[in-house]
Amino acid sequence: MPLCSFAVPTGAVLNLFGSGVHALRTLRGSVRPNPVTWLLWALAPGVAFAAQVACHAGLPALTTLSVGLGPLLVFLCALSRPGFRSARPSPPELCCAALSLGALVGWWITTEAKTALALSILAA
Repeated sequence: MPLCSFAVPTGAVLNLFGSGVHALRTLRGSVRPNPVTWLLWALAPGVAFAAQVACHAGLPALTTLSVGLGPLLVFLCALSRPGFRSARPSPPELCCAALSLGALVGWWITTEAKTALALSILAA
């Protein structure tokens, strides 16, 4: 059995576990994450995962999926808290958002998943 068959799912589970702990702390109110930041941290890997699926990347795409789902979970938990912190995005956050959206637009225009993947890596 190749190492990849064990290491990739194990890494994905550990990543989601860490994000899950942060999400629980968010729900309990012990941390107050910036929802804008966490949404952006979910967007770039989400685009990269979709590009990997389009390129038939296989099992390694599972890691990218977990890297995007963790921040998405924290983002959703942050929104569910009463009086969640609304924050203006900082210039670096706006840059990441522009690159993530550029990845989607680049993918749509060129129909090349590798273009979206490259732009998503820049955004992350």
